[in-house]
Order: sequence, then C-alpha cells, then structure tokens
Amino acid sequence: MHPTFCLRDLWNLDACETSEQAALAKKMRTLAQQTWSELHSRGCHKGGCEPIPVKQLKGVKLPPLPQGVESVLVFRFDGNKPMLGLRQGSTFRVFHLDRDFTAYDHGS
Repeated sequence: MHPTFCLRDLWNLDACETSEQAALAKKMRTLAQQTWSELHSRGCHKGGCEPIPVKQLKGVKLPPLPQGVESVLVFRFDGNKPMLGLRQGSTFRVFHLDRDFTAYDHGS
C-alpha cells in the first residue's frame, strides 16, 4: 500500500514560504513512491516516519481524532521540518507543519 495525502486539515500552509510549499509537494511525491511498510521501517530522519504521542503536542491545532488515537505520525520535509499527520488506511492526513520546531520537544 502506497500513501496518499490529504491536506484538508492543514491549517498553517498559508504561513509557509513558497519554497517550503514546494518542498512539501516534492516530499509527498517521494513518499508516495514508497510503501507504508517501507516508511514505517525507517526512522524519521532517514526518509521514514516516527510516532509522537498526542499528549506531547503543544500549540498544535488538532483535527477531530478518531477515538483511541494516542499518537500521530511525523515525516520530515524541507530539511528537517516536521510534517505532522494521522494515518487512516493508506491516507496520511497532514494537519500541521512544524516550521519553527515548537510543536513538541525535539530533544537537545
């Protein structure tokens, strides 16, 4: 199964620079060429994704989450900027672009 992308819940796209928007489109195209299995087997910094517990998010406008969802997935775009979303079946619903690295603790 290859991922498809939904941007319906992405509320901060208009705050992005044109170059960031282009990087996002290119990243989604690259990710769509791989399977979900491949993406889950790699780390976030190696072209894959990583889960982040919802309770660790701060200042992020969340869309309605299905009952029982405790984490979201993070991919990187435009260098190391996190793209947060929720996987539902083969679809990745992007809802936040963490352009300033403030959505969760990224470690020191």
